Amino acid sequence: MRKFIRELQYFLYKDFIPVTKGLILLGGVFFILFHLYRPLHSLVALNPFTFLRYPWTLLTYPLANSEILSLLFAVLWLWFIGGSLERSWGTQTYGFFLFLVTLVTGLAMALVSRFFVRFPIQIAGFWLPLTAITWAWAEIFRGQELLFWGLIPIKAEWLAWIQAALTFFTY
Repeated sequence: MRKFIRELQYFLYKDFIPVTKGLILLGGVFFILFHLYRPLHSLVALNPFTFLRYPWTLLTYPLANSEILSLLFAVLWLWFIGGSLERSWGTQTYGFFLFLVTLVTGLAMALVSRFFVRFPIQIAGFWLPLTAITWAWAEIFRGQELLFWGLIPIKAEWLAWIQAALTFFTY
């Protein structure tokens, strides 16, 4: 057991992105657990009408991925953008930023859904915090140019706008 813990620590700290790697591992573990025991999803995903009864869901909703394709793209994006931010900011600052972003975006979406939308929007998946991480990354690497979908060259700030729009229309 001690050897397993040592190897896990080595894996997490090897590339100086332990928070990002830890989230990726937790996302995979929870995905498997959701398919083994379906009711667990409702205890982790954020529901605007029950988050006062289950307050931990304000922080656990990113782990509630039920679709494999969404999880794979989110994890890949987290690896690229989140890993880049974690290396440039440091693990502690990045972890605190991720904590705040997860809490604030989840709370904002839950309140908007509860008071302005007639039906509950279940909030689950990495995409809300990833949108905030993408905005922070685009602000730091403003002139960076990426290939959108591997084909179209696009500046970082436009990529942040596109991801925000896609996330908004997804919810």
